[in-house]
Amino acid sequence: MEHATSPSCAACGATLNEEFCGSCGERKFDHHALSLGHFAEHAFEAFSHFDTAILRTLKALVMAPGRLTADWARGCRKPFLPPVQFFLVMNLLFFVTQSLNHWNTLTTNLDVHLTGTAHKEMARAMVKEKLSARGIEYKEYRPVFDAKATIQAKSMVILMVPVFALAVAILSFGLRRYAVEHLVFSLHFYSFYLLYLSVANSAASVVLGALEMAGMAPSDAAVDQVVSSLMLLVLGAYLAIAIRVVYQNRWWVSVLKAGVLVWASVEILYLYRFVLFLVTFRST
Repeated sequence: MEHATSPSCAACGATLNEEFCGSCGERKFDHHALSLGHFAEHAFEAFSHFDTAILRTLKALVMAPGRLTADWARGCRKPFLPPVQFFLVMNLLFFVTQSLNHWNTLTTNLDVHLTGTAHKEMARAMVKEKLSARGIEYKEYRPVFDAKATIQAKSMVILMVPVFALAVAILSFGLRRYAVEHLVFSLHFYSFYLLYLSVANSAASVVLGALEMAGMAPSDAAVDQVVSSLMLLVLGAYLAIAIRVVYQNRWWVSVLKAGVLVWASVEILYLYRFVLFLVTFRST
């Protein structure tokens, strides 16, 4: 009498006795899985889950500062997008909206590098030397640099996250928190930062467009002052609440730490722009 042999797992080769492999978790293969109907069903399920998860994560990020990090740290992770994945989604959103509103907060064109940064003197000397060596004019080099900076910035924004996490760790010394908690806190902060820039810059573009049409366009300096001040106030308030929720500090301590971290975020932005300039300069 012949005995039927149990099928083996397609992934690891282990014997399958149930629907899922006990060794690696792979599902038992069924030829129905190759049908278009089954593929469409799973695609819809995956999209629906992602759609629900991102909306839930966005709501928690905006309405409950610090909750995402606090929930992640205590093991409640299934309802939300993972921190890195969510950051990448916000990063994509930022650069899509930037292509429409044309603000250069994180791309930083060559004119800004040469006139409005701490490294402007060094940048001018480097650019002058390159133009002389290549025998080209500034107006020829500038669009090449700006286009490359936009591309580089998309992958370099995340470099600010670990530096900010280090600042958070220093301020949290003695609280006995894992380094990864500070990193996740930083990821969620910069996710909010990117979301805020996406919304605020787009709204500012609409308002400025309306004022220009009415012949009441303000100066660039005035716009920068208002936009920057509002951003710092929003980020400071957000951080104060988030620190209170995640690190359980007293309110006055949370507010004080938030002020320090807002200052740190500005300095990190300057550092990011400097690194972006060097990387873009070397590749153009």
